[in-house]
Amino acid sequence: AILTLYLSSTADMLMQAMGEQFWMPLVLLSLALIGVFAGMVKRIKSLFFASLVFLFVALVGMVWHAQQAIGQVWPWWAFGIACGVALISVLGYVEKNRQRASDYLQKLQSWDA
Repeated sequence: AILTLYLSSTADMLMQAMGEQFWMPLVLLSLALIGVFAGMVKRIKSLFFASLVFLFVALVGMVWHAQQAIGQVWPWWAFGIACGVALISVLGYVEKNRQRASDYLQKLQSWDA
């Protein structure tokens, strides 16, 4: 049921509101954040990962909206650089705390599918 909600929100955002209405990506973003936290609290792996995917889709939709609204390319550059910095930071944290990250991944594997 949640996947249907995500897909309908994404389809609505892509078909009708891309570049016109800013609130549609925000709705998808809020639904995805709620799904991520619900997946973590309920320990449901599929809900957690599906919500992460749609969180990324919502972020891309917001960047697309910003690019359409101002007619410039720099929002894509800023998004790419921010994603790169975040990836490097996460990988640095994982490398520094390898045992904690390994323990967390083992806990994640024990969650419900």
